[in-house]
Amino acid sequence: MIARVVLLVAIALTGARVPASAQQAKRPMDFPDIFRFKTLQSAELSPDGAWVVYEVQRLEFPDWKRVSDLFVVSADGRSTKQLTYTEGESESGPRWRPGGGLVGFTSTRDGKKRQLFVIRPDGGEARKITDAEDGIESWAWSRDGSRIAYVAGPEGKRQLWLLAGDGTGKAEQLTRHATEVRDFSWSEDGRKVYFVAPDEPDSTRRKRMKEKFDVRVVNEPQAPAHLWAVEVGTKRETRLTEGPLRVSGLELSRDGRWAAYRGMPADRYRDFRASELYLLDLQSGTSERLTENFVGEGGVSFSPDSRLIATAAPRDFRYGNVRHVYVRPVTGGEWRELGRGTDRDLGVDFWSADARRIYFDGSDGVNRNVYELDAQGGAVRPVTRLDATLTATKPRESESVLLRYSDASSPTDLYLVPLAQLGRRERWVRLTTLNAWVDSVALGRYETVQL
Repeated sequence: MIARVVLLVAIALTGARVPASAQQAKRPMDFPDIFRFKTLQSAELSPDGAWVVYEVQRLEFPDWKRVSDLFVVSADGRSTKQLTYTEGESESGPRWRPGGGLVGFTSTRDGKKRQLFVIRPDGGEARKITDAEDGIESWAWSRDGSRIAYVAGPEGKRQLWLLAGDGTGKAEQLTRHATEVRDFSWSEDGRKVYFVAPDEPDSTRRKRMKEKFDVRVVNEPQAPAHLWAVEVGTKRETRLTEGPLRVSGLELSRDGRWAAYRGMPADRYRDFRASELYLLDLQSGTSERLTENFVGEGGVSFSPDSRLIATAAPRDFRYGNVRHVYVRPVTGGEWRELGRGTDRDLGVDFWSADARRIYFDGSDGVNRNVYELDAQGGAVRPVTRLDATLTATKPRESESVLLRYSDASSPTDLYLVPLAQLGRRERWVRLTTLNAWVDSVALGRYETVQL
């Protein structure tokens, strides 16, 4: 076996290597330039595919504080508008309301507690729609955009609350669970909300923190946490899982029948490798253990037609091997390995609409490109071959892909391209130029050497 070593060589440019005209046009990079960089945070394509909302973080002086603002850009990259600006405060996590018309985000701009706001994408003043005394945690629109669910309340006692999808009206408490609500997801039809809650309150830890006894406890005991469903209309809660497990990583199938999750033993001395994957039939209430090993698989991903499930795990389910992708029908059967014979890590980021292909971004030496897996035959091929770092995300109802691209001379910017044309660099539409000033700086020369 021949070992391959990848070296990244950055060689400073000197006057002898660069023409005089280029030297006059560009200046050397200074230390203060490091603090000028704006960084791309979250971004999301609108439901109609016409706009992208994105978050930009910058360093604000003289306080040396990182703050974020929101922008929208047209899908052709020709029109950009700044949606928010609050001096000294941030707006983050923008999301489109299903059906469009509103952008939701969270901010501490009013009262220093994290609250939920909405704003029209064509501008205007943002409207605060929550006023939770302790601020809010996670939030999400229902699939049809008719309601908003969010988690709020004192630490250790947080519950689910509901609002109208446009943010009007008074918030209504959905759960009054005996313990705090953690992660949650809407059902496909919007009639239920699935959530995870511990079996027992963590009163000991809360008391210790309240009294400022903030010693770090290694392998601190944690109560089992399980999956529940609450009906929006009746507020009736139903427990869905049992056993000495801590449930996390909930994933729901599009047909509304299946729920996949990770179960971690409640034993305080078991690490991530002891977690296993489970599949719950939401109609019958029966749960199937999908894995039984000691490797720590990735999360479960359902195909768009809800017929297949996929996960990434060490090859042959043996700890320390490269990660490959495994697929099987939701109705049962053996795991089928994809990418067999490949010596690279594979993953599952999103599926093609026909469920025939799986896409992921993977490392190739110092570069990162997008790859395609044949969900039937198992073959893997690169979709892009660039000396760059590239990641791709695809909205569920769209055939366009949002790309984050950076290379040795270009900080991260956002691009948009139809999935079918992802491999054609000339078809990408550039949406942002967050650090145009970099073009005026003489950067080092980048060269990858493989031995």
